[in-house]
Amino acid sequence: MLEVTQYLRPNGEKKIVEVRDLRPEVEALADELGLIFSCEVLTTGQIAIYARLPHENEEDESLMLAENANGEYGPTKVLEKLIISYYKEDE
Repeated sequence: MLEVTQYLRPNGEKKIVEVRDLRPEVEALADELGLIFSCEVLTTGQIAIYARLPHENEEDESLMLAENANGEYGPTKVLEKLIISYYKEDE
């Protein structure tokens, strides 16, 4: 299980969301790197998913956009791609 801080409209109130459907090997990569995640639903309906390492500032976060639906461009798949991209950068 991975925790993501979701920022809610209109005032940015924080809510912790538990992501339970990641592939175990991808979740292990995120744990190994200690990645910190957040997200928000944009006014376009897309989901902005952010990730950063503990020593990075929020301004240095990586960002990927997801569709608010299941499938290849849904939040779970995009979150997995974001984690893998961080892992490849760290190698």
